[in-house]
Amino acid sequence: MDLCAAAQPAGGPREVEASVAEMISAEEAMNLDQLSTFEEFGRRGQCALRDQYRAGIAQSIELFDTRLGTLRERGIIRRTLVVFTSDHGELLGEYGGLTGHGRPSCPELVYVPTVVIHPSLDPAKIDSSGVARHVDLLPTIAEVLGIALPHEVDGVNLLDNPLPQEGLNFRKGSYYVRGGRLRNILKKLYSYEASSVWDSSGGHVFHGRWLRSIPFFIYKLVSKSNPESHFMNQVLRGESWASRLTKCCTALERFTSPYVRYGNPEVSRTRAEQILREYADDVDQDHVVADEPGMELGEEVEDRLRALGYID
Repeated sequence: MDLCAAAQPAGGPREVEASVAEMISAEEAMNLDQLSTFEEFGRRGQCALRDQYRAGIAQSIELFDTRLGTLRERGIIRRTLVVFTSDHGELLGEYGGLTGHGRPSCPELVYVPTVVIHPSLDPAKIDSSGVARHVDLLPTIAEVLGIALPHEVDGVNLLDNPLPQEGLNFRKGSYYVRGGRLRNILKKLYSYEASSVWDSSGGHVFHGRWLRSIPFFIYKLVSKSNPESHFMNQVLRGESWASRLTKCCTALERFTSPYVRYGNPEVSRTRAEQILREYADDVDQDHVVADEPGMELGEEVEDRLRALGYID
């Protein structure tokens, strides 16, 4: 049960925005970097952080409705495919006080809402007993628009096939983010790695290099320059040592335990391991090396992407 949500008036996310006095204004948010944001909400508490997130959801819904209204006004809604989704979820203080969206692999980050709107879609004909995956969007969109894909893809067309029963998720990221040659060495030795299998009821997460991750996870936990743990550090200041230890152990387990199960997945652990092995074999067989190097990023762009958790 979400105790923060229980304290709010009924009516959905649109009413939350006006009911929360601790909200950070848009102007104030623009002047806060990631570290300062988590420090501020660490002082205001988890409920304030979640209320801010709900307000963001309400704003997204409002903007989405506005876009749909524009399509209707222009008379093109009946011939437009609309897809509204997200690349990841967000941690808002769960598992001992974790925040961010890069890691660990968990339901809050893996499951995301997705809306697809098109006149040719009949909800009654779409099977909803499994899970829709990001890799299924491309073949589904291609089918709706009548576009033939030039090559085979991992996903399936959800209009002509039942929803897949499982989806895979892979996460990898370095704990050590400071610059220099030492960083390049340490990020290879000490990093978070997780391979996981999910269905509509939960998932199995298998961590790689978990033993190596422990000392650097502890470093990140106590580091004052780490945005991911800054909220947690602020929140724990007012709690007893026993409570701090319990929450720190909870967070540590989510990062470093060799195996973590979330919910009650219908797929067994043994089957999940088999699925991951089969996928790894397929990747090895289909591995392709690019002929040309990728685009080089500027230092400012790299810093921004690293702060958002998209690169190591």
